[in-house]
Amino acid sequence: MSFDVVRYNSPDEDSARWEGFPFREGDIVISTRSKTGTTWVQMICALLIFQTPELAAPVGWYSPWLDRLTRPKEEIFTRLEEQQHRRFIKTHTPLDGIPVDPRATYLVVGRPPSTPQSRSITRARTSTGHGNASW
Repeated sequence: MSFDVVRYNSPDEDSARWEGFPFREGDIVISTRSKTGTTWVQMICALLIFQTPELAAPVGWYSPWLDRLTRPKEEIFTRLEEQQHRRFIKTHTPLDGIPVDPRATYLVVGRPPSTPQSRSITRARTSTGHGNASW
């Protein structure tokens, strides 16, 4: 499988970290934009996989954010390799930045483009006292 995808790179994330990722049969890739339900989808996957809401660790431990730059890529790969259950991996990279592997299932959450932005504007209006301001 070649890594013929778009590269997304920011100070926090790098989609090139997917290069060389050893997919397994049954892997689930959760691809969402930030603030559009990522943790919600991770928890749904955890509930389906483990059949209990009582997890021994935070959901992010089971479902790491592979392309985030705060931990070494090798550490994330090792953690995922050690998992014996069906793996579910978080990313905020759009699908054209992730290798497609026939063994994996890709879950994508979409919302209307204005949804996250409108929440931010509402918070800004509320915190500045400009609730009736025209933006």
